[in-house]
Amino acid sequence: MTTIECAKKAARRELRARRNALTQAERQALSKAACDRLLAGFLANANGVVGCFSSLPGEIDTASLLAKLTEQGTETALPHTTGAGQPLVFRRYRYGDLMAAGAFGVMEPSVEQAIVEPNILVVPLLGFNQACYRIGYGGGFYDRTITLLRGRGKAQTVIGLAFQCQLFDPLPVSQHDVRLDAIVTEKETLTG
Repeated sequence: MTTIECAKKAARRELRARRNALTQAERQALSKAACDRLLAGFLANANGVVGCFSSLPGEIDTASLLAKLTEQGTETALPHTTGAGQPLVFRRYRYGDLMAAGAFGVMEPSVEQAIVEPNILVVPLLGFNQACYRIGYGGGFYDRTITLLRGRGKAQTVIGLAFQCQLFDPLPVSQHDVRLDAIVTEKETLTG
């Protein structure tokens, strides 16, 4: 294991502990505040498709965000895992649609939903730094997906959505890690 891989492993352990230290009530309040900040800023007049994520236990909760985007008529999509080492695909999703657990236990839209390519992409993370780099769970799914979509002229705006406690500087960054355009938390908006 390289030095950077060891540093990332240690950072992930620390970041999970920070996030898991939040109570359910804190997580709900902070999630709402961060999602409201994102809606008021980047998504107030979103054009095209907004790709988002279905939250895992402990992650910032995107349910209210997805509900409000659906309510305002914004087209939304959620990721579908196609296999290890592959980029994600995004399938149409409207808040309330039926979903099923995917390969890693993440709730995904039905495979019958159309595949779309988001113009705006809201991504999960375990940690981030002031320069808008993120660290995820280590599978590289979002880095591959962002690179692919940007190469096709899509995902012009990629935003990380997180709790402020997930700020981690210095964050170990590898050369394949993709810099985001912004990170939004309950307290601030950072731009890359």
